[in-house]
Amino acid sequence: MEQNTVILAFSPDDVAGARKMVERQAKEQQGPPNFPLLADPDHRVIDREGRIAWKFTDTDARVRATNEQILEALAPLAGN
Repeated sequence: MEQNTVILAFSPDDVAGARKMVERQAKEQQGPPNFPLLADPDHRVIDREGRIAWKFTDTDARVRATNEQILEALAPLAGN
């Protein structure tokens, strides 16, 4: 399945908090994340028309959505 998709990470923190998270990860993991991290206290993933298409939230930043969960959420957006 071809994807024309960009993955962005959204922090539930404000800009200063998100910046601290990037700095902490850069220190702990020998480099910053390899994806954009955006501050978003409302926990949104937005489709091309600006609608919230999917969200995954957890208060523990170490808990991440799986690739399968992300691809499943993207499938309807791609018209599959």
